[in-house]
Amino acid sequence: PLTTTLPLPPANANSRRRSLGAFALDADEMAQFNALLAVINTAAPHIEADQVLTLARWLQDKPRDLASALLAEPLGRAEMLQSMLQDRDWDAPGELRQRASLLLDYVRRDDDLIPDTVPLLGKLDDALLVELSWQAFAGEAQDYQDYCHYRSTFHPRGTPTERRLAWETDVLTQANSLLERRRQRGAHYADPYAHTALLRVC
Repeated sequence: PLTTTLPLPPANANSRRRSLGAFALDADEMAQFNALLAVINTAAPHIEADQVLTLARWLQDKPRDLASALLAEPLGRAEMLQSMLQDRDWDAPGELRQRASLLLDYVRRDDDLIPDTVPLLGKLDDALLVELSWQAFAGEAQDYQDYCHYRSTFHPRGTPTERRLAWETDVLTQANSLLERRRQRGAHYADPYAHTALLRVC
């Protein structure tokens, strides 16, 4: 299941707010943010400036350590995507690699929707982009994490293709074992009197 650490506030159609204290959002850069988000994850919602500012205020109201941890969690997922793209064992689909590269290019930029130099809030837009686009990567990322666990535990040998095939075989074996255990449990708990109605005492 998807874990959300940055709850997106509902959009307020009547709001014209674009600043929070000395911090302000540029309308053109907000549009560019939405355009990039739509390319990375076509199912992502359109984000209004007021939603970002409301989220920024929510974050500022948290204890500093907690606020930093809330931003670090999605940014850690971005680092995991970077590792996945660089891992010779993992041949991610080309379109997914392109989307991930767009995401990582944005995260690495210092001067984006919210410049990284802004205290505390400088990485909010980066973390929010990861959060809102994660649906496009969640399945592949979970498979990659499972493979990394398998690789570090069992140390499979051979070429990258052979190592990944060994993991896939192990996954299928475990899945078949689980299905068999469920089938056996179902048979065990079957009604022992299910066939008595077929008997007739004369």
